Amino acid sequence: MNVTVPHKEAAFALCSRSSDAATAAGAVNTISITEGALTGHNTDGIGLIRDLTVNLRQQLADARIVVLGAGGAARGIIAPLVSENPAELTIANRTKERADEIVAKLGGTLLVARGFAELADLAPPDFLINATSAGLKGEAPPFPTSLVGPRTFCYDLVYSSSDTPFVAWAKTHGAARAVHGWGMLVEQAAESFAIWRGVRPDTKPLLKQIPR
Repeated sequence: MNVTVPHKEAAFALCSRSSDAATAAGAVNTISITEGALTGHNTDGIGLIRDLTVNLRQQLADARIVVLGAGGAARGIIAPLVSENPAELTIANRTKERADEIVAKLGGTLLVARGFAELADLAPPDFLINATSAGLKGEAPPFPTSLVGPRTFCYDLVYSSSDTPFVAWAKTHGAARAVHGWGMLVEQAAESFAIWRGVRPDTKPLLKQIPR
């Protein structure tokens, strides 16, 4: 099965085995059964990276990246983003302590933790990735508009048949481009299918049907 927010961290605790990606994230989005035991995997990171670098043709190396959120969705993408060798990766959360936990767990010099209140003095990054549910209840996303610059690529892990609140907010404030997470959904699902069936589906026909 696949597991979505807000249950990814609980799913990790439920599984008796976990893949390296799930262990690094402390979150599970894909569960398989091996010898009668639940095995947890996390395909979110590879799904996002493949969508950004292959489908959307973005270069993450040497980029400045800000990830908004520090829950299960964010935890699944941080280590894969680090593996792309960005110049800096900031993890921002309403409660800074949760971002601090990720930085302490993964270590390294690239990661920086901030609270949302500390984002106003940050220069617009190259990539702004929303891994929160902010705005889904109709409220405005609680992020400073100064985060969005004319060269900022905004990506929402949430997906919708129309612009998500975050995508609409990013476009309103002049983002170079703003997309939501249909491509990530498709690519992580293909990775999950490969775990279950041993075959990775061709995602191109489905991606052609998704408005980007």
